[in-house]
Amino acid sequence: MVAALALMLIGSTPQPLYGAWKSGLIGGGGYIQVVAISPAKPTVAYAWVDVGGFYRSDNGGKSWRMLHGSTPHSAAMQGVRSISVHPANPNEIVIAAGDHWSPASGGLFRSTDGGKTVRKVTSTVFGANADHRWTGLALARANRNPSVMLAATLGDGVFRSADGGKSWKKALDSDACFTDVRFSPVNDQLAWASAQPYDNWLGEKRAKLPGGFFRSKDGGETWAKLAETGPSEIVVESPRRLVGIFEGGHEIRQSRDNGETWTSLTDGLRLDAKDNSFTSDSVYQSLAVTPSHVLTASSRGTFYRLPKGGQKWQKLPEPKLKENYVAQPWHARWEGTGWRHFGSALASITVDPSNPRRWFFTDWYAIYRSEDAGVSWNLSMDYVESTVIHCIVPGGGNMVHLGMADNGYFRSLDGGVRYANAKVNSNMKCIAVDPSNRRRLFAVGDPGNGSWFANTLYASEDAGGTWTRPAAKGLPDMSKLRANTLAIDPVRPNTLRLGVSGKISEGGGVYESTDGGANFRAVNDGLPPDLAPFRSDIWGVGRELAVLDLNGKTVWLLASHDTWQVYLATDGTWKELKGASGKPNDVISHKGKFWLATGGGLDSFDPANEAWAKAFAKPAYRLAAARKRIAVGHDDGVLLSTDDGRTWEELGQNLPNRVRPIPAIIEHRLVVGTGGSGVFWRDIPR
Repeated sequence: MVAALALMLIGSTPQPLYGAWKSGLIGGGGYIQVVAISPAKPTVAYAWVDVGGFYRSDNGGKSWRMLHGSTPHSAAMQGVRSISVHPANPNEIVIAAGDHWSPASGGLFRSTDGGKTVRKVTSTVFGANADHRWTGLALARANRNPSVMLAATLGDGVFRSADGGKSWKKALDSDACFTDVRFSPVNDQLAWASAQPYDNWLGEKRAKLPGGFFRSKDGGETWAKLAETGPSEIVVESPRRLVGIFEGGHEIRQSRDNGETWTSLTDGLRLDAKDNSFTSDSVYQSLAVTPSHVLTASSRGTFYRLPKGGQKWQKLPEPKLKENYVAQPWHARWEGTGWRHFGSALASITVDPSNPRRWFFTDWYAIYRSEDAGVSWNLSMDYVESTVIHCIVPGGGNMVHLGMADNGYFRSLDGGVRYANAKVNSNMKCIAVDPSNRRRLFAVGDPGNGSWFANTLYASEDAGGTWTRPAAKGLPDMSKLRANTLAIDPVRPNTLRLGVSGKISEGGGVYESTDGGANFRAVNDGLPPDLAPFRSDIWGVGRELAVLDLNGKTVWLLASHDTWQVYLATDGTWKELKGASGKPNDVISHKGKFWLATGGGLDSFDPANEAWAKAFAKPAYRLAAARKRIAVGHDDGVLLSTDDGRTWEELGQNLPNRVRPIPAIIEHRLVVGTGGSGVFWRDIPR
């Protein structure tokens, strides 16, 4: 019976283990970029994510396991721009990884054991989460001599390797934003590199990078610019025709002279130049080639095929869909109404080189697989988890409350093994459980329109099964301000406080409700008028308010992430506290003390005698505590203490995407959320 239940939970494919960690089953996708199939062994495939590392499948793409538990812990390594698989060895891969927020840590990596271990071979810049990340490939191999490789970067030119990626040299010195690089499949001497204009952050500065279209006639050793503007992505249909995407996906063109000139190739496609949305039936972001056709698809999942040598695209009929995730219906499945996730912002199309009827595509949410050339599609992402977690909160017993980016609120009833979506909003930033009634929850998040900010109060009286929006009268104009943190009074029923961004004099500060969120009033006595204590940005900050019961008296702590100041309120008036060891990143209460995760370490403050103590000096970012156990997320994993902070054990080994994880303690289980790979759990001593 137990074995049957386990099989029902995880399906017919064993769930991957990451050391002692298992992935919580959400079925949550971030922007999955591409599926790359091994030509030598088609049952082996790799896939990669803009902020969630990279994966391998050994059963033809039906299920996957994360590989980035073995990679360096740098945040940049969690974003992958491309993977190239050696055509004769499915375990030899080259990885282009890096993020435009931390360009110095990106580069080219190589593995000879299928991603179990990786080694950095060259430092350069890739934008796995930057503009145009859905476009093209950053790595290419010569067809007849696969030891010759090209790597196209974000503003750092094109690199060339002659030894299968072991060493690299810059072949094209250019500050263009490269989006695609290709070899001719019939002539190793002929290669192309595409670039698009870029105007976004690159490290700590905004950068404006040019586009362009380049060609090499000597295997990538030297390059000539063919045009200042060109395609974002190309495929080589035949030695006589290139097909490329132009004008931000609004046009497809062909070239019969190796890219020197282009003519329109849009007959049969739906076109609307005014529709610039990410999910549009008039925007095309992907191309692929079969032995008989060129394929494209709109960013709403409508597929077209073009016969080899043909001039008119043929629209494929509406497909049949089967959307199960690990043996159960997917939470985002299409049910005939509402938003259809299938094909949204479709990023890539891959054709299996050993079977031209087996196709994959990737999009904002998922991987899909077709075995019949697009007639029907199956969700094909078992154990792919690429969500960004905002918060994890114990709900009592085996209940776990989860807030995440893009998918909103989820909960688990089995200790974090599997989660269900309540479909409340898109970003649930902070959740608080009423200690006097664990079925009552309050939360802050976006208003349900997909915005990446939190300004709306939510309440649940049935442990997250359903949610309402309290009136929240008395708050300032929240269309301009933000609320990323809240806490519930453990002494006074229906009383909670909300942290609002902005200066005190301009409506920001602490607001209190004594009637369950119906009405609020400012409680800022003692706070300077020009102080803006609360973060407005939804990213990278934990809780900034905490509360505890001190002998029947409510005591509040405000720990500002932005100003680094800490304030205490014991009698209704705030007073500043000195003594925290660095910038506060998260604050909780536990056993009559406040605990602060700061850039200088883990601090505790005892309000009974107003005394600070330090648990350790290593930078700390997120916190959880229960009984004698305290868990701390740090730069490279998670520390656990089972004796109230006196001694610590590192539990982050093999944890994928282990940069500053968010911990929660659920009975005898440690659950952690990541910045792009969902949640993980492992059992710990009671």
